[in-house]
Amino acid sequence: MILKLYKSYSREIILFLLSLVCIIILLSAWYPATKSMLIVFGSVFTLFLPGFWLIYVFFPKKRPLQINAILSKNDYKALDKIERFILSIFLSITLLTLTLTVLRRIEIELSAVRVAFIIICINIVTAILAWIRYKK
Repeated sequence: MILKLYKSYSREIILFLLSLVCIIILLSAWYPATKSMLIVFGSVFTLFLPGFWLIYVFFPKKRPLQINAILSKNDYKALDKIERFILSIFLSITLLTLTLTVLRRIEIELSAVRVAFIIICINIVTAILAWIRYKK
């Protein structure tokens, strides 16, 4: 799955990594390099990746929408790259907010370490769900 994603998004992945490096360099003017890397990669893990994997759970195939696709359960509307990106951000924010709100409502004390562990678990679970959905 990762190899197919790399082949279809190779130019976007390279531009994304270059933009991350540029942001790290810019943030290094105000923060130490390790803190700026923590800010950038922490933002990616919290604001992008959980939603990115969920988009591949909900829309695993990239087939164009056809007229008879309404009756067929195997055809999905193809999402553009920008739609996937924007929906990934909104789904990530929603998923993490709902998870932390539920944990707070059942009176689990949230610390920085616990929140980091929850974010890692959410990323792992959504990646596994996307992988299972891809294998079908």
